Amino acid sequence: MNGIIEAMLKAPRTVPAEEPLVLRGAIETRDHLTISRVHERMAAGGLRAPYFSVPRPEARPGAPRATRTRAVVGSVREWGFADPAALEGHLAAGDVVLLEQVSHWHRATRTFVAELERAFPVAVRSAAYWSGRAGTVQVRLHGSGRVLALQLEGESRLAGTVLEAGDALWLERGDSLAFTTSGESLHLIFELGEPTAREFLIALSRYVTGRGRALFHHYHHLDLPSRSEALRDEMTDALGALDDDVLLAYSLAYMRGRSG
Repeated sequence: MNGIIEAMLKAPRTVPAEEPLVLRGAIETRDHLTISRVHERMAAGGLRAPYFSVPRPEARPGAPRATRTRAVVGSVREWGFADPAALEGHLAAGDVVLLEQVSHWHRATRTFVAELERAFPVAVRSAAYWSGRAGTVQVRLHGSGRVLALQLEGESRLAGTVLEAGDALWLERGDSLAFTTSGESLHLIFELGEPTAREFLIALSRYVTGRGRALFHHYHHLDLPSRSEALRDEMTDALGALDDDVLLAYSLAYMRGRSG
């Protein structure tokens, strides 16, 4: 697994950012998420919304609901569990099953996300796309940053590049991906997001709030002009003590808490 990260770190920056780096046979697929493991998780009641969905099933009239209600404790019934038969129907009809935040519920994916976040100053979002027959898998990306795609099962083609099970594809910048599959396939996608201006500002607010607890404790005792002055002084002191590494660490902590 570290071999993939080493190749990503050494990837030449002289080529266009949109040109993919393909790593043949980069992973041992049995060590990762597999379609059979997804089936096992569904059968055990371990796959539940919002960790899975079928994007745009409304485009096909009569498409079955992908979830069901089941008893959890005694007579207590809860909704949102994956319905294996319904999902099989979606796959047979050409729909794609999206598995969200895979690192939240799959250990090997969680381990790899941690390795990526140690190697890069990023927050990693993970998602898997499961297709049941030949067609197009349209990958929804949440930004335009770095993308790592693993072909876990099946075979697909992306912009003329053929990927087989065990191959990895690395993009320095990606806005969207569309894989053409030849049959049943499973892709695992990692989006490596860097902090935006908004996330830096949120981190700055959290940093100032953490430092200013003494101020906030007696804040309500101050009159309005004094509140404004005290807050401005606190922010000035905080900014004076803040270095780039601390701001980046706060930003990444916020982002990583929201992703998966």
